[in-house]
Amino acid sequence: QTGLPRHRDMSFASFTMSLSHPTDYQGGGTRYDTCSPKGCPPLAPGMTDDRPLYRVPKGVMVVHGGRKFHEGVDVTGGSRYIVAGFIGLNRHCCALRYAGVYGLWQVSDIPNGVGLLAHMTMG
Repeated sequence: QTGLPRHRDMSFASFTMSLSHPTDYQGGGTRYDTCSPKGCPPLAPGMTDDRPLYRVPKGVMVVHGGRKFHEGVDVTGGSRYIVAGFIGLNRHCCALRYAGVYGLWQVSDIPNGVGLLAHMTMG
């Protein structure tokens, strides 16, 4: 897929690790926002989108609260490879399915911040 529309992950925390250098693709990246659940107001002609966009180097992991709205910006050229993961999925997704009635009944939310983990050595 070339991108992913604005969404929440319904996990305690989510992460994306880049397997590509930003020079390997055009467009792309992960954009975060603090708009209402209905979305951000449309941009007027000529306005630029000032929501934070992360296009991180190969081997860098971006971690955020799973309930934070974000989107995968469309890749317009080249190839962008990532590994995405989810920590503490909510009960409606997987906890009851895999852990029975003793699964995760409630998860807290990481504050709406976004964190970058240190660059990891990649082969």
